[in-house]
Amino acid sequence: MNTHWIVAVEWELRPKRLICRSLKHFVAGLSELADMYEKSKLVEEEHLRVQRKLWIDLF
Repeated sequence: MNTHWIVAVEWELRPKRLICRSLKHFVAGLSELADMYEKSKLVEEEHLRVQRKLWIDLF
């Protein structure tokens, strides 16, 4: 087999693998950000609920 052809195929495939890997990490990062946002919203809602309960208990 011609070594030039093998090198050309490797060169052709490598950037695509890197792009796929980068996209996978990017999507995983977005998913993690979405989870963090959801958790922060839940914490904020819980905080407001507790705050309202304190106000109700005070008055």
